[in-house]
Order: sequence, then C-alpha cells, then structure tokens
Amino acid sequence: RDATWAALRSPPPVEEVERALAPILPAKWHHPWELATVDPWPGDARSTRWGGRVTTRLLVAWLDLLFWPALALAFLSTIYTAFLFAQAEARDLWQGPHTLLHLVAQAAAAGAAALLLAGFAAGASPAAVGTLRGVLGVGVAVHLLVLLAEHCVSHHPTADGKMASRLIVRGPFRRLFWGGAVLAGGVLPLLLLQLPGPGPALLAAAAALAGALCWEVTWVYAGQAVPLA
Repeated sequence: RDATWAALRSPPPVEEVERALAPILPAKWHHPWELATVDPWPGDARSTRWGGRVTTRLLVAWLDLLFWPALALAFLSTIYTAFLFAQAEARDLWQGPHTLLHLVAQAAAAGAAALLLAGFAAGASPAAVGTLRGVLGVGVAVHLLVLLAEHCVSHHPTADGKMASRLIVRGPFRRLFWGGAVLAGGVLPLLLLQLPGPGPALLAAAAALAGALCWEVTWVYAGQAVPLA
C-alpha cells in the first residue's frame, strides 16, 4: 500500500508520457499548465501538473480525431430538423422547396461564427481563422440569396405560404426580416468579411449569429401566424 501511494504521488515524468503518446498528439500543442514553484505540498503539485498536462493534451487529440464525426453528426442533425418541420404539413411556409438548403447554409454560418468567436479567444491559428471566415462568408451568402429568392423574387406555391411570406416582408415581422435577418445577418457580415484583421471578423460573426436568431424567430412564428381555418 505504501509503495502504491508513493507511485501515485510521484508519477513518471510528463515528458516520458508525451513521447509515448506522440503519435496521437498534435505536435504544435503547447500546454497551459503553469503552477507556482513554491507549494506547501510539492508532491501534490507535481501530480496535479502531470495529470493536468496529460489530460489536456489527450482532450485536444480527441477533439482533432472527433472533428469529422462531429461535422457529420451536425449535418445529419440539420437534415433531421428539416424533416421535422416538413412533418407539419398544415404550415406551408415550412414546406418551401429550399428549406433543406437554407438550414444547411444557416448551420454552416452559425457554426463558423461560433467557432470564430471561440477561436479568437483561444488563440486559433491564422489558417483556421481563414477557413472559418470562408465558411462563414459562403454560408451567409447562400442564406441571404435563399431569403431574397423565396420572399422577394419568387412566390410560395400555395396560398397559405404566400400569406406567411407577406407577413414576413410587409407585415408584423418586417423589422425582424429586413433589419435583423437581411441587413444584420446577411449584408453586414458580408461587408465586414471584406475587411482585414480580427476586429471585422469578430463583428461579422456576432452579426451573423444575431441575424440568424432574428430569422429563426421570424420563420417559426410567421409559419404559425396563418390561420388553419
């Protein structure tokens, strides 16, 4: 028992563990664990530092490994969301021909915007930030094109769908639509992404998320605003 306790209080050097785990750990990862050099319990401090460094590096490695499965699950969740809204057959606005494309574009834009905000806080690499900027720009552009095409250029194929669209464009939801979804969530992010530097990108990400919220509120409530009888 004494030998086991001594082993737990004096773990192997973290460098040995890092060498053993090198094949699955990102080479450029730098640990954030810096403990005070003076500690009343130096053995506990060493154990905490060792465990923290190894655990953190393993988590980062697992996040890298789970990236593509997580991306696939996010895409499938978006498809399932479109399927659920399509089951509400009495709500014609949700039966639009571009609903799936629109939800995928919104998911891509919202995910890229959230990761941009988190990436700047965590010190993401310039390459990752550039990729996220590109995904955000494409997602917002497709989202804006679908909005304008469905509600300003073409018309919904059913009478209830047209009525819901009128409520969005010229009715009680017009401020959320034009000011929130189109301007704040579409035009503004696309303009900000043309500017260099982290500041415009952060503002573009925040504006895209705010605009997405405005559109989701509009889409859900306007779809239910048309009387069923």
